[in-house]
Amino acid sequence: MEDNRPCEISHRQILQGNCPLCGVFVRSPSLMNGKDDEINGDCVWDAAAMRAALKNDDETVHWITIRNLQQKTVPLQISIPLLSQAIGKGSERTRDSAEDALWKIGTRISKKDVRKLEDQLSCPDNELAIRIVLLVSYLNMRGNKKLIRLARLRSVFWIIENAPECNTAGSPYAFLIDVEDSADYEKAKQLWLGHVEAHGNNLKILGNASQFFTLRDKTLSEKLLKRGRVLDPSNPEWTERLGQLYSLGNCPKLSGHTQGDSAHKALEHFQAADEIRRGVPFHGVAKVEVDAKHRKEKILIESAMTLFSLCDLTNAAIKAGEFQVAREYATKLLRTAHLSELPEGVRQGQPVFDGNLALGWCALKEGDVDLAKNYLIAAAHTKGSPTLNSFGPDMSLAKALMERGERAAVLEFLELCTEFWKMSGTRHQQWIEDVKHGNIPDF
Repeated sequence: MEDNRPCEISHRQILQGNCPLCGVFVRSPSLMNGKDDEINGDCVWDAAAMRAALKNDDETVHWITIRNLQQKTVPLQISIPLLSQAIGKGSERTRDSAEDALWKIGTRISKKDVRKLEDQLSCPDNELAIRIVLLVSYLNMRGNKKLIRLARLRSVFWIIENAPECNTAGSPYAFLIDVEDSADYEKAKQLWLGHVEAHGNNLKILGNASQFFTLRDKTLSEKLLKRGRVLDPSNPEWTERLGQLYSLGNCPKLSGHTQGDSAHKALEHFQAADEIRRGVPFHGVAKVEVDAKHRKEKILIESAMTLFSLCDLTNAAIKAGEFQVAREYATKLLRTAHLSELPEGVRQGQPVFDGNLALGWCALKEGDVDLAKNYLIAAAHTKGSPTLNSFGPDMSLAKALMERGERAAVLEFLELCTEFWKMSGTRHQQWIEDVKHGNIPDF
């Protein structure tokens, strides 16, 4: 792929405005008679050109178009139908990219836009795309909590029932984890079990169902993951997800012991998944076909996958009390995260947090409290990630330092986390107040 090709594709979709890829001002020949004082940087998009691009067989054209469709300057009446088109057709990669774009749109739309989209649910056109945007938006919406919760449940049930293979169905956006959701959780559980019974060899359904059950029925989640691994043994994702399942709930102990054998089991599975991945690159649910034409892209994807794998390995080693192993993984993680070829959001997101947090634990294990504090604060200097932005950061090291009286460092850490953790509600602020008063928060 030539370096200027993405912009060539993007420019053809702009009637007037600055290209989001290169920043160059573009004006369509059809607008050349406009006055100079009408020129501004806000993009006016050519919906027809975007629609035609999504009918193209080239995945690069799809990717650039979807990237453009998630721009704030694209009206919802253009972006939603076209992203719905992308979800319904094309390769798995195109569908995944379209869902990612809908998630981004859902994080920023106004309450007025939400109401407009809800009104459109009476007509089935574009319903999946609309439901995805709404599900994301409900998590950030303020107002009547009961009404928002009921609206969210309707979309969760609809997506599980009608689109169990989409990424959103297996994402945190469709999880039911509150105590008050018990009856609703049971309803969703039966929907998932019905899909598994009817489509027991469908890897996407098995993967999404296992994700849904991760927090409330680990035994069932494990069973589904093991079935997926039997059906798809060369795919490292099943072993990796088992590692993630086993890692839940474990915190490192400075004595080197953990809360159970599951931490060691998690580390073993992450290491096994890493070995599989080294031998079978790019295999998995998000499989990407790679040829010589996309060699640069291949390197980027491989580097990103290495980062995500190192994050899992680093965290698992800490929880297993394997601090020397954790140090090696964390050092490699941070070194890899500084590769300039990777997108900033990937480099400066989860890897920065996980790597520094692990090194902070290693320093505390060795009795170097000052160094541990420095690493804790360095961990918070991150651009954020989907996990950090929603579920929030790991507070285990902060708690350990707070127990040692290091109030100032913990307070600075919590205040820095405010920059990326926007979905904490009042909990985060309460923790800050607790620390200010010398109390250890209920992390």
